[in-house]
Amino acid sequence: MHEGARNAFEIADPGGAPEAAVRRLADALHAMLHVAVSLVEAGRAIELAGIDAMTGRLCASVLDLGPERSILFRDDMVRLGDEIDRLMVTMTNRLRDASANTMK
Repeated sequence: MHEGARNAFEIADPGGAPEAAVRRLADALHAMLHVAVSLVEAGRAIELAGIDAMTGRLCASVLDLGPERSILFRDDMVRLGDEIDRLMVTMTNRLRDASANTMK
């Protein structure tokens, strides 16, 4: 990182523990994905830009930790990947159901 550059956890919590900032970000993304799945299951439309932005921010923050500390978040990243997959499946199924009902 060049001099003067700041990573996501420095911006979010100046002087704070980077791991704690990444943990908060991972928890927030988990909550966001849970709400998104619930909304789609209820037939509501969702905006994916916020999920995309937060996912990118989390990935960048984990990378900023370096290999020694980022390994601590491996299970979280796998779980979040699974949750994103669940959202995609839920959206696909909902779209399929809506399409089938339109053709009746």
